[in-house]
Amino acid sequence: PSSQREMEQQARDPKTRVFVVYLDMLHTTFAGTQNARRPIVDFLTRTIGKTDLFGYMTAEIPVSQVVFGRRTETIESELERFWAWGQADLKQVARTPAEDTIVNCALTLERPDERWEGPLLQLWREDMLMTSLENLMGRLGDLRDERKSILFISEGWLPRGPREDLIKRLADRAVSRGTIPRVGVGPGGKLGIDATMDPFSLDLRDCAARIDRLINIDFEYRFRQLVTRANRANVSFYPVNVGGLGASSMASTGALKTLAESTDGLGVIGTNDLDSGVRRVSDHQSAFYLLGYYSTNPAADGRFRTIEVKVNQPGVRMSARRGYMAPTAAVMALRPSGPAPGPS
Repeated sequence: PSSQREMEQQARDPKTRVFVVYLDMLHTTFAGTQNARRPIVDFLTRTIGKTDLFGYMTAEIPVSQVVFGRRTETIESELERFWAWGQADLKQVARTPAEDTIVNCALTLERPDERWEGPLLQLWREDMLMTSLENLMGRLGDLRDERKSILFISEGWLPRGPREDLIKRLADRAVSRGTIPRVGVGPGGKLGIDATMDPFSLDLRDCAARIDRLINIDFEYRFRQLVTRANRANVSFYPVNVGGLGASSMASTGALKTLAESTDGLGVIGTNDLDSGVRRVSDHQSAFYLLGYYSTNPAADGRFRTIEVKVNQPGVRMSARRGYMAPTAAVMALRPSGPAPGPS
């Protein structure tokens, strides 16, 4: 497409399939990136047809900047250039100015028997991933009502509730030491405490707010909400665990499995044969029926309505969307008179 408007018009064509290749750089190792390159290119080559649209995204690409096109050469050349896009190995190393701030904040809590930068960076990056995926569900839901598919490249992670261990540790530190000393970079460029610190280098109130927010996030709840949003936006996840056997724990790959099973997708998990697994994903996408109908429910209540699709033929596994959002009264007022069709 030559413009954003043309891209959106093409995406709304029910005969056009829309794909997103999502690179979970924050939970993929350098080794995983090497395993991922060939399967991704093979998937695009086998799957993307002349009328299909695809785009790619990471947690550091704003969803507003995701562009959908028809040419697969771009992502192949990008994967060749940026072969080490996976950054999960950098568990305690700041990669961006925002992460520098998190590490500096961690230093305000540091003592020899405990480290804070690793856990806080992990929480910061998981927050980035969840925010990115939540925004992507909104973008894809607004883009079109028909099915959208995400090839999700990752090695998995474990969504957890608020970090009670860190909350307790923070409370214990406050009790044992009273107020937390100010830590930052002094005029000579060296790390200093209290009077030796440049007062403009670190805002301790901002640090306290950042730390408190991160350790109290309920990622388990946000993950469940993400699955709900995906179903309402008619988005199916196809996770590919590029870590292979042994590199990822059962707990960390559980989120990938849930994403696939709960959104009528297909996961490539627990195998070192990524090529065959991705071919199964491609085959899963190779044939589909587009069905439309008129709803018998006239209520313009804006609520989610479930859809159940059944077939009489035995031995057939049906994969279909689970529902759609009913229009509101305001939307119905803008439509021409006549029966309102259900979604395709």
